Amino acid sequence: MKKYLMCLAAAAFAIAACGEKEPQKTDIPEISVNPAEISVESAGGTATLQITSNTKWAISTTDAWISFEPASGEGNASVTVTAAENTAYKEREGKLSINSTAKRLTVNVKQAATEKPAATKLTEIKTAEEFFSFIGAMDQYEAGETVKLTADITISEPANELNCIFDGQGHTITLNYEIADALTADAAELANIGVFRKITATVKNLKTAGSIKAQQDGLDATFHIGGIAGYVSETATIENCTNGIAITATNFNTHHLGGIAGYTEAGASITGCKNTAAVTAAYEGSSKASQLGGIIGHIEGAGTVTSCINEGAITYTGGGTARMGGICGYVNNVTQVLFKDCTNSGEISTTATGYTEKSWAYVGGISGYYGTPTRGAHATYEGCVNNGAVTCDAAGTKLRARVAGINCHAGNSNDKANGDGTGIYTWELKSCTNNGAISLKNCVAATRSQLGGIQAYGEPSGQVVITGCTSNGKLYSENPNTDGKYNAIGCLLGGNAALNSTFTDNTVTANATITSTLPASESGPHCGLICGTNNPYTTAVTGKVGSVNIVKGDAITTTSADNFASLLFGQPLGAGATISGVTFGN
Repeated sequence: MKKYLMCLAAAAFAIAACGEKEPQKTDIPEISVNPAEISVESAGGTATLQITSNTKWAISTTDAWISFEPASGEGNASVTVTAAENTAYKEREGKLSINSTAKRLTVNVKQAATEKPAATKLTEIKTAEEFFSFIGAMDQYEAGETVKLTADITISEPANELNCIFDGQGHTITLNYEIADALTADAAELANIGVFRKITATVKNLKTAGSIKAQQDGLDATFHIGGIAGYVSETATIENCTNGIAITATNFNTHHLGGIAGYTEAGASITGCKNTAAVTAAYEGSSKASQLGGIIGHIEGAGTVTSCINEGAITYTGGGTARMGGICGYVNNVTQVLFKDCTNSGEISTTATGYTEKSWAYVGGISGYYGTPTRGAHATYEGCVNNGAVTCDAAGTKLRARVAGINCHAGNSNDKANGDGTGIYTWELKSCTNNGAISLKNCVAATRSQLGGIQAYGEPSGQVVITGCTSNGKLYSENPNTDGKYNAIGCLLGGNAALNSTFTDNTVTANATITSTLPASESGPHCGLICGTNNPYTTAVTGKVGSVNIVKGDAITTTSADNFASLLFGQPLGAGATISGVTFGN
């Protein structure tokens, strides 16, 4: 009986328990923060945030100069926010994000600018403060006066215009500068970026280190960015300087980017300089053109570049037009330009991420593109050497491309040759050597892809003179699913030039293999040991060619003493033209 009663009691308890409901949670996640904005002095310091919450939270920021403790928690808390010193002469702003299950909050952090030092005329500089004091007193200097750097310094923003001689004496200026603010029309000078925004005198014996990042949009501007100077006037020179500032542009504006100088006016000269840093433009969706060079982005009219070396990678990724070279990206309105004893050892490469009807790629080991040359203009390359790989990846687009070991493109398609077919301006390349691999990849454009060991393309209005040059780099063109029309490869010149063009005393070594993935057909590809296509030449062609392999699709032709004469040009010569003076021998 007792056992029976115990069982009844247990059952009743179980029934009662099953009838009870789970208690309802009444707490709704909530969070607030005070204050919503923090202001800190330029010297740095701390501030306190009060978080009121009944849930978990975590704090994050993308601004490296802001730190905080604790970084996460649950419930109410006091958070200490610390700002590092602001050494720049402008205010900066950052943000803290406070994330929780309730909502996301933002706290603005503002920090005052460092006060600019009083302008003082100096003859020697050993600190960043003295450097900007000297820049502030620039109106007190004569053009011929010299100011010397006596110690390595670090600056946080570019200096304004330099109007006197600045001698770095082998010391280094480190600049880490990022511009993300939209420019306005009344601050166009900010588009010049470098250790110096603009120079009108001489900078010599200076080394640089750090980085420049251009990420701003807004004004439809052209940016001139260089490690030493953004903008170089016609009276200025840069001598014996070495740049180690990595330059990156990621916005949709037009850029002139150079390891040493972004833009040079007609008459400026750069000599004995070296770039060791990367120069990069990377932006998708833009149809604009950008000019990139290891030494200079853009030369306007006339200039002299001698004994300069580029070791940095020059890279363009985007959908617009790339004009780029190991030494110079672009020359416009040329009258007289000289590149002498310059060497590129950096990789020069562009990759298409999109295509418009205006998209082109002009990629050269020494220089890229010439625009609107002046009648009678003369561009000279003497003793220049390319050792770097020069590559264009069309990425399966219809991008039209020209790629070369020394100079990519010469002339202006809007001009016509003289009535007798002779050129109205001249590109002269003498004693130059290409050792780099020249490649065009994934190009599905049906027309207009030219590769040259020395020069890729010359407009019919331009005389091309190639003398004493050596083509020693492999040439490769990958053109899937096209008919080969206007696809040309030449160990000296890819295609085209005026009637009076000459090729004398040149050497094509056995290493200069020509490879096209297109099989041979009447429309192309046109491959020649001297020139690929469009050959009206009746002028001198002399030199020596080695046992070069010419590959078209699966067919391989090896140059020999018996067949080399027929392989000099990729198309038949003009009426009455004969070629003699070329010999065979490795």
